[in-house]
Amino acid sequence: MVDGGKDNDPVLSEVEEDNYDRAFDFLRPVIQGAADTDPTVTEDMLQATLEFCGQAMGGTDPEMHEKVAKRVDPKYMSPDGPLLSVGEVKAIAGDDEEVELVLGRVQGRKALEAHHWQPNFRGESFHGLSIRLERGNLGLNSV
Repeated sequence: MVDGGKDNDPVLSEVEEDNYDRAFDFLRPVIQGAADTDPTVTEDMLQATLEFCGQAMGGTDPEMHEKVAKRVDPKYMSPDGPLLSVGEVKAIAGDDEEVELVLGRVQGRKALEAHHWQPNFRGESFHGLSIRLERGNLGLNSV
């Protein structure tokens, strides 16, 4: 469920829904719109995007994550661990569907969170300087 504001009305799924099918029904036209307007977007690229969204948002639960965490190297479950390709996830998982689902979701979320730049950017320093992101006081601080 995506928070609909102060009333907490569900926007992309109903309370009783246990998956994101309806959310993808909303997102699919947006993603496919790019295919209609950009001639360089191929059907394979579109399918890969939809598959990525599916992996990043659904198909697992906390219990499954706990079970899988006991069967794989902890670095693959860590937010600071390596970002793996779909092929690498499949190679690690082998025939274990649960491992493939959970690692796919973990990796999808890592990729999405990498685009949420502010928290990541604030913790970094370059040549002894770090960014100060305060309203009315944007600048650099010495580390």
